[in-house]
Amino acid sequence: MHQTRGKLRETFQKHDVDSSGELCVSELSTALKDLGNPVSDGELQTVLRKIDKDGSKHVNFEEFCLLFDEAALRNTFSEFDTDHSGSITVHELRAALEKLDVHLTTAQATRLLSSVDISQDGEVSFEEFQKFFDTVPMADLRTISQRWLQLSGVDIGSDLSVPVPPSNMPLWRFVLAGGLGGVCSRTFTAPLERVRIEAQVGRSVSGVLSAMRQITAKSELGWRALMAGNGANCVRVFPHAGIACLTYASLVKYLPSDGKLDRYEYMWRALAGGCAGVTATCCTYPLDVVRTRLAVNGGDAHYRSMGSALKHIHSTGSLWKGIRPTLLAVAPFVAIQQATYDVIKMSAMEYGNVQPSVGFFLTCGAAAGLTAQTVVYPLDLIRRRMQADVVTKAADVSAANQTKRAVVTHYTWLALRDVVKQEGAPGLFRGMWPTFLKVAPAIAVSVTVRDAVLGRL
Repeated sequence: MHQTRGKLRETFQKHDVDSSGELCVSELSTALKDLGNPVSDGELQTVLRKIDKDGSKHVNFEEFCLLFDEAALRNTFSEFDTDHSGSITVHELRAALEKLDVHLTTAQATRLLSSVDISQDGEVSFEEFQKFFDTVPMADLRTISQRWLQLSGVDIGSDLSVPVPPSNMPLWRFVLAGGLGGVCSRTFTAPLERVRIEAQVGRSVSGVLSAMRQITAKSELGWRALMAGNGANCVRVFPHAGIACLTYASLVKYLPSDGKLDRYEYMWRALAGGCAGVTATCCTYPLDVVRTRLAVNGGDAHYRSMGSALKHIHSTGSLWKGIRPTLLAVAPFVAIQQATYDVIKMSAMEYGNVQPSVGFFLTCGAAAGLTAQTVVYPLDLIRRRMQADVVTKAADVSAANQTKRAVVTHYTWLALRDVVKQEGAPGLFRGMWPTFLKVAPAIAVSVTVRDAVLGRL
């Protein structure tokens, strides 16, 4: 508790801007945010009533420390540790959450437990519990459970999404579990991704099922045409996730708000996520081009395998086609996804009286991912056309001008302008339906596999 008290004193002095030895209501609110525990106005008033004995609406340091009483934390730990063994098991975590009407599967509870289980022995000791929750104000079963549940993450199956490693979990463990989940998720939704690519490169797609039938009928590969390019996509999952996680974890250590949720925290994390996404994308981008070419040209002489496709694309100098719109989309995708997630989550909990649960946070993550995907989708479409070496052509343009247009569409904004001019604004969103349809199964498969892996390791 001595280390915690030092942290509390540092935070108290930081927010006591007038050096009065007391925090007013607004200063107390920002101090709690700085410690990673933002509270609503209603919760703040409840806190004040419990510790502000003289009704001054100001809190001194000793009163501030009462918010983080170790005895309250021990009592809460005991509410989880029903058999008084000195540690919290998966069964006890599930039972405690069920008191709050939050029902988890064993796999989900295992994943939550592992995020706090620093020793990874399958149980949480009081020392581990204290290290993670010692700055949760007025600790009780509900507040600790809400904080614990917020550790849930979600992979919506987008190449632009950046996997963010949770605290207190080794990177290799997160990358392995997330990577296996990503491989299974992308394989399961590969037919929908194939239809999406067909639409993005400008080919006629009239309904998802009819598009699948057309693809299998036209290709000599038959039903395997729906999986064309998925191998390269799966190969890309592990290095992309590993590089993104390592870059993110390294950058966060040097950010001004590392480990503290102040008002700038979302900006710093979005910056770290954007940089991590850009780094991972640059390192694995050629595999994305190979995936697209195999999907569009699968079965052709130069595209019989990943190796032959990579060799041919390299010989034509096209390994980095579309990198500009891809990089332009990564940073705003991460920023929009994170900001939207926070807005939806806090609004639903504060104004909609929604109880926190794994399913709730997964839904928030999916909605945020779809919002971000929709906003940056025009850039996604342009990069896919560049990767596939497909140019937008008007029917009445001469052959000489067609060559000129092929050069022009290598520039992102001119390519966007050409799509709008020739296909109208809706042309920028070709393939959105398969994108929306694949999110639910992508999340379900990814989370199920990831939870299963984390539960066995």
